Order: sequence, then C-alpha cells, then structure tokens
Amino acid sequence: MGLSCVFALLALAADFSGATMDELKAAADKARTHYDLELGQSIIPELQTRINSTADTQSEELRWVLAEDTLLVASLLRYRYEKPDTSNTEKRSLGEQIDQTASIGFTALGGLPDTSEKHRIMSDLYAMMMRTRFKGNRFQEAMHDNINKALELDPKNAKALVSQSRRKLFAEEEYGGDFEGGLALINEAIELDPTDESAYILRGLAYEQHDEPEKALADWEKALEINPDARPAQEHLDRVRAKLAPAQP
Repeated sequence: MGLSCVFALLALAADFSGATMDELKAAADKARTHYDLELGQSIIPELQTRINSTADTQSEELRWVLAEDTLLVASLLRYRYEKPDTSNTEKRSLGEQIDQTASIGFTALGGLPDTSEKHRIMSDLYAMMMRTRFKGNRFQEAMHDNINKALELDPKNAKALVSQSRRKLFAEEEYGGDFEGGLALINEAIELDPTDESAYILRGLAYEQHDEPEKALADWEKALEINPDARPAQEHLDRVRAKLAPAQP
C-alpha cells in the first residue's frame, strides 16, 4: 500500500479537519512523546491541506509542525525497518514510506527561514533515507552539508550535535567512524539538554556496540526516567537484559 493510501486511511480514522492549531500541535506533541507512528501519520494530510490553503495565515507555524512530524514518522518507520525480524518485503514498503515522508518534510522546510533547526531536520531526513550503500553515497554530502550549516548557525544546538555524532558513533572508520569523537559530541549535547531522551537512547546503542552493556543499560534507564513512554529505550533495555541474564539450568 502506498503512503498516500496509508495517509488517506489514517485521516478517516482520525479526522483533524476541524482541529485548532493548538489541537494539531498537541497531537504532534503526543505522537512524539508516545512514539506513536499512526498518530504522527494521521495529522500529515491535514497539515498539508492547511499549508496549501492560501487563506491560512499560520503557514510558517504549520510548516514547522509538519517538518518535525515528518521527521518523527520517518524515524519510527526507520526503527521498524532496522528490526532484525523485518522481512525484505516489509523493508521495501517501509523504505518507500520513509522516502515519501521525507519528501513531504523537505517541501515543508523549503518555505521556512534559514535557521539551525531547519538544517538539522533536513540532515536527519537525509539520514533516514540512507539505508543502502547507494543511497548513502547519494545523500551523504547533503546530510553533512546541512548538519554543518546547522552548527554554523548555532554551535549549541543540542539536537544538531546528536545528529552529528550519529555517523561517527556507528560508521566504520573508512566511512567517517570515530567512536571517541562521536561520544564527545553526544556528551556535549547531553550537557546542553539533559532532558532529551533520544540522546541517551542513541548513546546507549553506541555503548552496546562497543561492548559496554552496563553503560548502555544505564542510558536506557535514564531515557525511561525522562520519558516512561520511550518505547525504543524499553525494548533495548529488555533485549540486552535478556542477553545478559544467566542461562536457566
């Protein structure tokens, strides 16, 4: 099923056509807090409709809500894509949805002022699309250019520092991997914004990859302390705890 069909069905299930701006923003905040993919998807058609309406005087605010929401949706789709039990058929469908969602995000961002957050979101959308070596080669330069611009405009943008750390933490050395450098970036981000659970989730994954499971568990526990609804943190916590548990006789 194509993304437009998915959005159409979700729009029928959750009709936001009469929602106020505050209600739309509250729905987007709820989707982000609860990691709710379906809710995040369901508000996209209404946001697009309002942005495309020349009578709407809140276009810039709507564009920001849409840009942030599309990044949330693309990230949650990518999370599903990366799960080990996701079949190749499911990955193809998820990949198409990620790319189409990112395209909507880019369109929303195109009408916004040139700010650090605009470039940070653009960089993250490109990162969500980099699922294969081909796509990595295709989007790597745009991803790097945008995150560099984001930090040029605001060196203390904590979310941008998290984004910049991601490739260093997880890429192989020949492709820019630098665990210590990435760790320094994400540690700085956490110092700037200690309430961003996504930074702890990401750092936990990096610690796990570098065979430091106890540090990983501590980071995921911290993420859940900040946001008990951070489902990825709970899933990673349960997975690694099960792996570390002594085998039953």
